[in-house]
Amino acid sequence: MRTLELQFLHPQPRVILTNKEQIKSLHDKLDRLLVYLEESEKKATNWEEMKEVTNKIRGVSAKAEDDIEAELLKDHHYHKLEKTLQRVVHDVEELMQITRNTNHFPSNNPTVGGSYQRTSDVEDAMVGHSEELDAVKSQLLHHSLKQRQVMAMVGMGGIGKTTFVKRIYDDPIVTSHFQLRAWTTMSQVHNKAQALYDLCRCIMPMSSTFNNKMEGDLEVQLRQSLLGQRYLIVVDDIWTTKAWDDIQRCFPNDENGSRILLTTRDREIALYANSGQYCYNMRFLNPCEGWDLFYQKFLAKEFLNNEFEKIGRNIVQKCQGLPLTIVVLAGLLSTIKSVDEWENVERTINSLLSLNLSEQFSRIFNLSYNSLHSDLKGCFLYLGLFHEDCEIPIKRLIRLWIAEGFVGTMSHNKRLEEIGRDYLQDLIDRSLIMVHRRSFDGKIKSCKMHDLLHELCTSKAKIENLLYLETEGSSDRFGRFIQLGDSRWLSLKVAIPAFHLVIASEECRSILCFNMALNCDREWYLLANSFKKLRVLDLSKINFARGMPPDITDLVFLRYLALASSKLLNYIPVWKNWNLQTLIISEDDNGSRKSPDGIWELPQLRHLELYHQVSIDLPKVVQQNLQTLYWLSTLECTMEVFLRIPNVKELGIIAGDEASPPQGLNNLCCLSHLEKLKVQGSYHPASHLRPQATIYPQNLKELTFVRTLIPWEDMNCISVLPNLEVLKLRNFACVGSEWELIEEGGFQQLKVLLISLTNLKEWKANVGSPFPKLECLLLRNCFELKEMPEWIEDIITLRLIKLEYCYASLVGSAQRIKEEQLDNYGNDMLDVIDSNTRQEPLV
Repeated sequence: MRTLELQFLHPQPRVILTNKEQIKSLHDKLDRLLVYLEESEKKATNWEEMKEVTNKIRGVSAKAEDDIEAELLKDHHYHKLEKTLQRVVHDVEELMQITRNTNHFPSNNPTVGGSYQRTSDVEDAMVGHSEELDAVKSQLLHHSLKQRQVMAMVGMGGIGKTTFVKRIYDDPIVTSHFQLRAWTTMSQVHNKAQALYDLCRCIMPMSSTFNNKMEGDLEVQLRQSLLGQRYLIVVDDIWTTKAWDDIQRCFPNDENGSRILLTTRDREIALYANSGQYCYNMRFLNPCEGWDLFYQKFLAKEFLNNEFEKIGRNIVQKCQGLPLTIVVLAGLLSTIKSVDEWENVERTINSLLSLNLSEQFSRIFNLSYNSLHSDLKGCFLYLGLFHEDCEIPIKRLIRLWIAEGFVGTMSHNKRLEEIGRDYLQDLIDRSLIMVHRRSFDGKIKSCKMHDLLHELCTSKAKIENLLYLETEGSSDRFGRFIQLGDSRWLSLKVAIPAFHLVIASEECRSILCFNMALNCDREWYLLANSFKKLRVLDLSKINFARGMPPDITDLVFLRYLALASSKLLNYIPVWKNWNLQTLIISEDDNGSRKSPDGIWELPQLRHLELYHQVSIDLPKVVQQNLQTLYWLSTLECTMEVFLRIPNVKELGIIAGDEASPPQGLNNLCCLSHLEKLKVQGSYHPASHLRPQATIYPQNLKELTFVRTLIPWEDMNCISVLPNLEVLKLRNFACVGSEWELIEEGGFQQLKVLLISLTNLKEWKANVGSPFPKLECLLLRNCFELKEMPEWIEDIITLRLIKLEYCYASLVGSAQRIKEEQLDNYGNDMLDVIDSNTRQEPLV
């Protein structure tokens, strides 16, 4: 399907064939066959005839794609391509006739997927356990117990241990009680270095000093950071006593009330870690709690009339109180509007009652999976490439989905990235994946998958011959050889310091590499053979000392490329990659300083993220599809450049030490679609960066300045931007001891304001309603600011004041604002969270 769209039906097709109508007809027929396949799987029929037909559809679709791409790899042999297409048409028409005979063939206008309208913001819902929650919190906050305590939550997978502990971890009283908090997830195959890195990142979010440290150094740094501090550590999903032994020595016992919370399925692990003194067994939900959870997660509440509710309560009761089963069923039933189909689900659940809970959940998962349309199935199974308990960045995930062809292009008016977010939201609504992290303006930044669902996902992807997981590697040059066969996705999880691998594959479409070894300075070696059909190549975690393997350089179908160094682009002829949509080069100090040849001749290019020292030439043609560009220097911010990237939505600009260009940022007004802008300086005053109200696009929603040394008074120009929702001022973005708001009606739409590392002392407002829609205020390293401005008391939209590395006097004044808002306006939604608070030194 996507091969036909990208190669032949695109507005700028790679190949122009004489009979385009035949291609369109073939595309439509394949579309209808896929709908037939989806409907058959939803019915979960056992008819052997139907099974045979659906297997044929899969086989014909896969072979058609393979054969067409094989012909496209040949230079100018398009007469054979025509013959291949004719054979594919013949195979598809035969299948069409077979499916007509089954009386289940779809209409001529199939609709794939749902409306994707989210109607609920409930995520990580927790019901019940209120008594247990109070008991654990009381134990955590018990002032008389000064010894370091290890407390454990024990229960089977899916019972809600992580949700329970997360509720405690994020509780405002808990966050205020502990000076430091940190969280790591261990997983079944634990990685000590990664756990240490996670904990260091939580405790030292402003520091990058631990990024390149070895395992032993991380242990020392973690322990030293915790010494003398009252801390709360969460070790989630721990499976072995060795995993506990590996990290527990890093947690000092200073007899100051520090606590460690574990979650585990194995009571023996809990007894080993804490001698059984503080061990809580997670219970199953009772029927009332189960229904409350179902109701919270069910999206179409208007359908829960008497008939639906009766069936729903019966279904929930048969889930036996396992929360994960309940939420997956709530997601499934939210997509079904027929009483008959609800009764079918109930009958299926009844038939599973003799099975154990794990097997029951596996069968219920299959019900939910089979209800997905074909593209969404691909999106879900693709998550199996990410390792267990991995935090998955949303931006990266959606780009990968697009590159693999799961996001439709023909029948939508939306941008591909918007459709990808709709698909993501659908999987979230079905409780097949979880929101892990949101930005302060509420957008989803990353997601995770429950380990039970991840296990079922990878299992199904392997059964369908899609996924190959490689975690071993070899320390010898040719010590590990793998034959992928027909597997289409390869996930490399590098867990040893020296990683050597030899791979052979004819059909591989995606290679993703994950570095689990951290800071490896030894040579990594990869020898690949026959990877001509790759669409996705992410080797951003591998530094090839001797260049790229020769058999993964000439990749004409490549759509997503991520590398560790721009040096490696010397081995890949980018100009041949006509299909390339995303190019990402990780930061490195030794790479090329010039953009790759031919980059601006690629018609599909959507996201270009190069290390900021790379010089970017003037685009030769207008790049209509380009959405993201990092980084331009201020010298390159010319009218000529901007007019050739007219649809850019996200842009990064570097202001170095070079001579100030006369135009400054004046030409930004050309980018009418720009929504997100980041300007990064070098701690040098730069007059060409001083904001002017007229130069910024009116659609701008998020603006970040870093190290730009802009006078505070220039922010009044920024305040008039009509759609600005997020403003981040990092690391002396602005300088001066006073910021006075003087623009009446300024910052009308601003919801998030972050100020980090500043010498600001006084913050005044000579306007009627400053920041009328502000929801989140984040102050970090603002040691000169001793008190919160009084006028903040009147911002009743505030939901969060977060203070990091600030003086206690500032935290105290924020707490008083919270009390004033409650007393004066009844606003009980405002949270004040502080961390790494310092006592003001005595003068």
